[in-house]
Amino acid sequence: MKKTTIIILGLLFSLKSFSAVFTVNNRTDLPINPGQFTTIQSAVNAANSGDTLLVAGSTNNYVGFSFSKSLTIIGPGYNPDKQNPLTATINGDIVLTSANASNSSISGFIFNARIVNLMNIIINNFTIRRSYFTSPYGWSVDFGSEVSTNVLVTENVFANTLGNGVSIYRSSSSGNVTNFRIENNIFINCRISGGMYNNVNLIINHNLFIRGNNLTPLYSSFVGGTASMAITANSAAITNNIFYNVMPLDTTVSYTKSCAMVNNITYAGTTIPTMPYGSGCVGSGNINNTNPLLLSIFNTSSTLSFNLDNLRLQNSSPAHNTAADGSDIGPTGGLYPIYQSTNQYLTGEPTLPEIKYMNFVGNSATQSGGTLQINVKAKKIN
Repeated sequence: MKKTTIIILGLLFSLKSFSAVFTVNNRTDLPINPGQFTTIQSAVNAANSGDTLLVAGSTNNYVGFSFSKSLTIIGPGYNPDKQNPLTATINGDIVLTSANASNSSISGFIFNARIVNLMNIIINNFTIRRSYFTSPYGWSVDFGSEVSTNVLVTENVFANTLGNGVSIYRSSSSGNVTNFRIENNIFINCRISGGMYNNVNLIINHNLFIRGNNLTPLYSSFVGGTASMAITANSAAITNNIFYNVMPLDTTVSYTKSCAMVNNITYAGTTIPTMPYGSGCVGSGNINNTNPLLLSIFNTSSTLSFNLDNLRLQNSSPAHNTAADGSDIGPTGGLYPIYQSTNQYLTGEPTLPEIKYMNFVGNSATQSGGTLQINVKAKKIN
């Protein structure tokens, strides 16, 4: 029992000092619900700014919620590597309703919904991490604001067949987006888009973009669009990304202006524009139309298939150690490698100590005052 207590205390103290921790669990198949709350919204309502919400994996989906306070909201990961690998799936939008939601983070969920920053709300220091987005909407992460700084979207998987993984909208040219970083994500059949004006500080770094069918390899999976869309790539830093079976940017000059394109790899098996391109765009170190040699991608004459759990690089890949920062090009390099070093699978597990395995040694019950032996294995996730 002493060993179990140490692990649990270590977990709680590793979150945020001097803040409260609330637990959420909506399972109905247990005799006693171990969570303090059964809905995320009720936990949000009870929490104060600076508090942490731990949302348990469940056999039931969670509903959406809104918040206007600084919170750390943590799920179990979208494919947790442990004895009871339940996930936390959210059906319904997560809405940031005021600037007071700044300094928040969300990680470790499956989102069949959107994370929405309401238009004209300024959000600063916000992180969306290690989640899996399968939103049926036209976008998964929708940030509409006049001025936002230090927003980080990292180590996520976007598999949104309707087109937009991350959308960034600004309602006028008076505001600015500073240090909006989209790093070490995997985008499958979807793109980054939005309506943006001049002086946009957008960093797209160490991502992998995959188009699932090479019959249409020039699908604009990253940024671009039609005449009905506003400028979608203006003054962006596009660095160390892999574009597999996609065209990185729209070739229409009005959509691509003054971007820096550095040390990217493009590959479509057919003629595609050579990076950098666009009006006033500059760059160097790009590897154009060259197979990045990902481990699990299999390309035939008409189809493309891959194993999402292992999109690492082959040993002979030209992406090895050729990024501008000296690491790998793509999501395995940079500051936030999407794969954990000890596990080849994508798990989305949070950066917390967690119990991986627990069983009773001998009897699972004992008399009052007796001894109950429990074998516990725990691990700190990087």
